[in-house]
Amino acid sequence: MGSDGHDGKVIVLTGAGAGIGLAITRGLLVQPMLSLVIAVDVNTKELEALLPAHQDRLAVIEGDVSDRSTNQRAIETAVSRRGKLDSVILNAGMLRPVGPAADTNVEEWECLFGVNFFGPVHANY
Repeated sequence: MGSDGHDGKVIVLTGAGAGIGLAITRGLLVQPMLSLVIAVDVNTKELEALLPAHQDRLAVIEGDVSDRSTNQRAIETAVSRRGKLDSVILNAGMLRPVGPAADTNVEEWECLFGVNFFGPVHANY
Protein backbone atom coordinates (compact mmCIF):
# COMPACT_ATOMS: atom_id res chain seq x y z
CA MET A 1 0.00 0.00 0.00
CA GLY A 2 1.26 3.46 -0.86
CA SER A 3 2.23 6.03 1.72
CA ASP A 4 -1.07 7.83 1.32
CA GLY A 5 -3.03 4.63 2.11
CA HIS A 6 -5.06 4.91 -1.09
CA ASP A 7 -3.77 1.82 -2.89
CA GLY A 8 -5.78 -0.71 -0.87
CA LYS A 9 -9.14 -2.26 -1.52
CA VAL A 10 -12.31 -0.17 -1.91
CA ILE A 11 -15.50 -1.82 -0.70
CA VAL A 12 -19.17 -0.82 -0.75
CA LEU A 13 -21.15 -2.43 2.07
CA THR A 14 -24.94 -2.18 2.19
CA GLY A 15 -26.90 -2.69 5.39
CA ALA A 16 -23.87 -1.37 7.26
CA GLY A 17 -25.63 0.56 10.03
CA ALA A 18 -26.51 -2.18 12.53
CA GLY A 19 -26.09 -5.84 13.42
CA ILE A 20 -23.95 -7.94 11.11
CA GLY A 21 -23.35 -5.02 8.75
CA LEU A 22 -21.99 -2.80 11.50
CA ALA A 23 -19.77 -5.65 12.72
CA ILE A 24 -18.46 -6.13 9.17
CA THR A 25 -17.80 -2.39 8.88
CA ARG A 26 -15.80 -2.37 12.12
CA GLY A 27 -13.89 -5.47 11.04
CA LEU A 28 -13.01 -4.00 7.66
CA LEU A 29 -11.78 -0.74 9.16
CA VAL A 30 -9.01 -2.52 11.07
CA GLN A 31 -7.70 -4.28 7.96
CA PRO A 32 -4.47 -2.67 6.69
CA MET A 33 -5.14 -3.74 3.07
CA LEU A 34 -8.31 -1.66 3.01
CA SER A 35 -8.33 1.84 1.58
CA LEU A 36 -12.00 2.80 1.85
CA VAL A 37 -15.33 1.40 3.06
CA ILE A 38 -18.44 3.03 1.66
CA ALA A 39 -21.04 2.12 4.30
CA VAL A 40 -24.67 2.36 3.13
CA ASP A 41 -27.76 2.25 5.34
CA VAL A 42 -31.01 4.08 6.05
CA ASN A 43 -29.87 4.47 9.67
CA THR A 44 -26.40 5.99 9.85
CA LYS A 45 -26.08 7.09 13.49
CA GLU A 46 -23.70 4.26 14.48
CA LEU A 47 -21.68 4.69 11.28
CA GLU A 48 -21.32 8.43 11.80
CA ALA A 49 -19.93 7.71 15.27
CA LEU A 50 -17.07 5.82 13.55
CA LEU A 51 -16.15 8.73 11.26
CA PRO A 52 -13.89 10.72 13.62
CA ALA A 53 -11.51 7.75 14.00
CA HIS A 54 -11.72 6.67 10.34
CA GLN A 55 -12.29 9.80 8.22
CA ASP A 56 -9.76 8.70 5.58
CA ARG A 57 -11.11 5.15 5.32
CA LEU A 58 -14.89 5.46 5.80
CA ALA A 59 -17.60 7.17 3.76
CA VAL A 60 -21.19 7.01 4.96
CA ILE A 61 -24.09 7.04 2.50
CA GLU A 62 -27.53 7.48 4.03
CA GLY A 63 -30.23 5.96 1.87
CA ASP A 64 -32.45 3.04 0.97
CA VAL A 65 -30.88 0.46 -1.36
CA SER A 66 -34.25 -0.11 -3.02
CA ASP A 67 -33.73 3.38 -4.49
CA ARG A 68 -31.28 3.12 -7.38
CA SER A 69 -29.83 6.57 -6.64
CA THR A 70 -28.52 5.35 -3.26
CA ASN A 71 -26.46 2.67 -4.97
CA GLN A 72 -25.30 5.14 -7.61
CA ARG A 73 -24.08 7.53 -4.88
CA ALA A 74 -22.13 4.72 -3.23
CA ILE A 75 -20.42 3.72 -6.47
CA GLU A 76 -19.73 7.35 -7.40
CA THR A 77 -18.19 7.90 -3.96
CA ALA A 78 -15.81 4.98 -4.47
CA VAL A 79 -14.75 6.21 -7.89
CA SER A 80 -14.43 9.86 -6.90
CA ARG A 81 -12.43 9.16 -3.73
CA ARG A 82 -10.22 6.28 -4.90
CA GLY A 83 -10.76 5.87 -8.65
CA LYS A 84 -12.01 2.30 -8.34
CA LEU A 85 -14.35 -0.16 -6.68
CA ASP A 86 -13.01 -3.61 -5.78
CA SER A 87 -15.91 -5.30 -3.97
CA VAL A 88 -19.56 -4.92 -3.09
CA ILE A 89 -20.98 -6.68 -0.04
CA LEU A 90 -24.77 -6.82 -0.39
CA ASN A 91 -25.71 -7.20 3.26
CA ALA A 92 -28.93 -5.14 3.33
CA GLY A 93 -32.00 -7.27 3.82
CA MET A 94 -35.41 -7.45 5.43
CA LEU A 95 -37.14 -10.32 7.20
CA ARG A 96 -40.60 -8.79 7.44
CA PRO A 97 -43.38 -9.42 6.61
CA VAL A 98 -43.62 -12.93 7.97
CA GLY A 99 -46.91 -14.75 7.71
CA PRO A 100 -49.61 -15.67 5.25
CA ALA A 101 -49.70 -13.44 2.19
CA ALA A 102 -53.45 -12.99 2.56
CA ASP A 103 -52.92 -11.46 6.01
CA THR A 104 -50.12 -9.09 4.98
CA ASN A 105 -50.32 -5.59 3.57
CA VAL A 106 -49.14 -5.40 -0.06
CA GLU A 107 -46.98 -2.34 0.72
CA GLU A 108 -44.99 -4.43 3.21
CA TRP A 109 -44.26 -7.00 0.49
CA GLU A 110 -43.28 -4.23 -1.93
CA CYS A 111 -40.83 -2.86 0.63
CA LEU A 112 -39.33 -6.32 1.21
CA PHE A 113 -38.88 -6.91 -2.52
CA GLY A 114 -37.47 -3.41 -2.94
CA VAL A 115 -34.67 -4.09 -0.48
CA ASN A 116 -34.10 -7.84 -0.93
CA PHE A 117 -34.50 -8.09 -4.71
CA PHE A 118 -34.16 -4.68 -6.34
CA GLY A 119 -31.40 -3.48 -3.99
CA PRO A 120 -28.94 -6.08 -5.32
CA VAL A 121 -30.19 -5.55 -8.88
CA HIS A 122 -29.51 -1.81 -8.60
CA ALA A 123 -26.00 -2.51 -7.29
CA ASN A 124 -25.04 -4.36 -10.50
CA TYR A 125 -23.58 -1.67 -12.70
